[in-house]
Amino acid sequence: MNILVVSSKYPPEYSGSGNRISLLYDRLKKKYDSISLHVICNSTEYVNSNKEYIYKNIKVSRVSSNLINKKHGLFYKVFKLVDIYIEFFRTLLIIRKRNIDLVHVIGTSVSTATAIFWANIKKIPLLIEMVNTGATPDQNLPLLKYFYQPNLESNTKIIVISKELEKKAKKLVDKKRIWCRPNPIDEEKFNCELNKKEIYRTEYTSFGAKDIILTSVAKFMPLKNQLFLIKVLKELPSKYKLILCGPIVKSGIHSRRDNDYFNKIKEKINDNELTDRVLIIREYVDSSKYMKLSDVYVMPHHHEGLGTPMLESLACGTPVIANSEVPSFQQWIQHGVNGYLCKLNIKEWLRAIEKIDSLNSNILIDNSHNLINSFSTKRIDSDYWKIINSFN
Repeated sequence: MNILVVSSKYPPEYSGSGNRISLLYDRLKKKYDSISLHVICNSTEYVNSNKEYIYKNIKVSRVSSNLINKKHGLFYKVFKLVDIYIEFFRTLLIIRKRNIDLVHVIGTSVSTATAIFWANIKKIPLLIEMVNTGATPDQNLPLLKYFYQPNLESNTKIIVISKELEKKAKKLVDKKRIWCRPNPIDEEKFNCELNKKEIYRTEYTSFGAKDIILTSVAKFMPLKNQLFLIKVLKELPSKYKLILCGPIVKSGIHSRRDNDYFNKIKEKINDNELTDRVLIIREYVDSSKYMKLSDVYVMPHHHEGLGTPMLESLACGTPVIANSEVPSFQQWIQHGVNGYLCKLNIKEWLRAIEKIDSLNSNILIDNSHNLINSFSTKRIDSDYWKIINSFN
């Protein structure tokens, strides 16, 4: 089976969806040797970097064009349109050379819209994953939209990662062709190891057994709202500590924004004399270890398609405090049972953090087992394989 995966981002560029789809096919290829895979991706980090490379024995074609960095004015709009169609035609040139049995689209970009267009024209089976709040399966491009509209009525199946995205998909396709499920939980990494909490704490931090540790593992970018956590920590007693882990882009269209944001976080820590209470790790980490050593996982994100670390933390038996205005958080966090849902109000967060010890540990453990049993990689991979083969 020749599968073309088209993703808005793909490793080594960091993105949750790109990383997950890479891991998915890494597992599937080990189980099913009938899979032949090629990947096309776009990029916001490696701009103007059109190249072919090998990642985990998979051939990847990166398509990227950025003729102008200026973000306003007539010339920007013209050059942006040119960028879009450069990526469109480059993507088409790659696709048309390949014998494809299935197109699997993840995310939203020029290449994903192009892949949907090509699958429609050539009547190739199409699998579309909606992975963020702004996602839509009927992706299109400016100008092209006046001549063509995606046909999702046949030979297409939609994967959504939250009930909120399922509502959007139901407006466009029959519910029988929608698979609603969260992102899979790696049961080998994300599980309850309460007996290792102090071991991990000693190995990965300088914090003590009596400290209460709050943790956030996310890219350093305004959307993730780590700055809010510094404001919260400032109002807490000294026994409360904070861990912030995650990569930050080193180049590309968002590098200045994200680096400025990261510097604001450091300035806020220094200004409030919190240096000894905050551990910052500016790189990709094994988040499971940090979730297991923590007392609470915190997600003040402004919005999320799902927020996979939320489920992974709950699978580790660690409660979560999250922004109550994000629908996907509402779907999984039971207020006062496995965590707390709070508006982005400092006083609300302080009350929730101070009550975290009152949660029933047995319920947290049961919740962990239920999540792993229902949404492990083993189970989700099996369902993927059924859907992939259902097109035959």
